[in-house]
Amino acid sequence: MKRHVFRALVLLACIVVSSYAGTPDDNAKAALQGKWQAIEATSNGEPPPPGMLEKLTLVFRGDTVSIMAAPPTRFTLDTSVTPPRIDILNSRHQVGIYELKDSILRVCFGMDGDRPQAFRTRPHTDHTYMKLQRVQ
Repeated sequence: MKRHVFRALVLLACIVVSSYAGTPDDNAKAALQGKWQAIEATSNGEPPPPGMLEKLTLVFRGDTVSIMAAPPTRFTLDTSVTPPRIDILNSRHQVGIYELKDSILRVCFGMDGDRPQAFRTRPHTDHTYMKLQRVQ
């Protein structure tokens, strides 16, 4: 009898813990939280103008992201695909892909629903690539 009660308690504990673990997308959002500084970038196959790279930051807070200190806007993640997707829900609906390894975040965005397939840009694509490092 004690063994059955113990098993039931273990099963209940597992259910409770798994219900608080969050979805994969929630866990991915948590991993992005904080400030990120660009260390490399291209747009339409070109590097940014002098002095721009130092100003290029992303700040994730909850369900919002602020780019270069602009007002925050909502973002969503989809980790069910490879590479995972990140969408910024602003007036241009920036859609992208991302990769997070340790303290390095790579993102590549397209405009108006034109999602990039790789972490690079080419002329006349309206794609932007950024490699960012977490700011402590």
